[in-house]
Amino acid sequence: MGMLLLVSPPGYGKTTLMEYMAERMGLVFMKINGPSLGYDIVSTDPAEAKNAGARQELEKLNLALEMGDNVMLYLDDIQHCNPEFLQKFISLADGQRKIEGIYNGESKTYDLRSKRFCLVMAGNPYTESGEKFKIPDMLANRSDTYNLGEISGSKTDLFDLSLIENALMSNEYLTRLTQPGMENLYELYDCVITDNPADNLKGNFSSNEISDFRAVLKNTIMVRNTVLKVNKEYISSAAMSDDYRNEPPFKLQGLTVI
Repeated sequence: MGMLLLVSPPGYGKTTLMEYMAERMGLVFMKINGPSLGYDIVSTDPAEAKNAGARQELEKLNLALEMGDNVMLYLDDIQHCNPEFLQKFISLADGQRKIEGIYNGESKTYDLRSKRFCLVMAGNPYTESGEKFKIPDMLANRSDTYNLGEISGSKTDLFDLSLIENALMSNEYLTRLTQPGMENLYELYDCVITDNPADNLKGNFSSNEISDFRAVLKNTIMVRNTVLKVNKEYISSAAMSDDYRNEPPFKLQGLTVI
């Protein structure tokens, strides 16, 4: 199809996945930040932006169109955008492969037929105001849509572990643990989960260091499990029709642990 649409709670790796794909495909990754654009933006003209942040995002968007070839245009957090703005991309997402843009103050019609140009949008089930996010029908009909929560369902253990892997560089203990190799993480992870001693770690670690590693990883797993529970409630609520609710919808956009 003409567009790829990814839907999931925050933290499922939509942006990371597309950055990886763009790199592997040899495409320039041009990310447009939906919250910076906001609901007021309905035009691709940078001159109509009401603040510097929105203007910069629109300039990046038009630069991607001007480049034309070997580009992945990635619109992130589109639940913060006005549907009228998103509908500007309808003609780009079908057989026409054309879109209106403004570069350096000059209006242009960009014809991207036969060009290596990917259009990807990513969003969450709820808008900033807490309302359910509805993708414009004409846009949704032109897209391949993937719910990353469903896709990761068959690889639940790997997805759960990836949240720990992504946190490694944020903690000095976990960074030191994995310096001899990632096998240390997987070994200690299994030991913590099964409550067994860690006797096979690589590296010259003292018993006190291993005890510290274990304590940090145990707490990290506890935080991870809390995030997973929040996401589960978020997904369940987003999938339920308002007609069948017996409690308020769960609209939390993310979880901060202090």
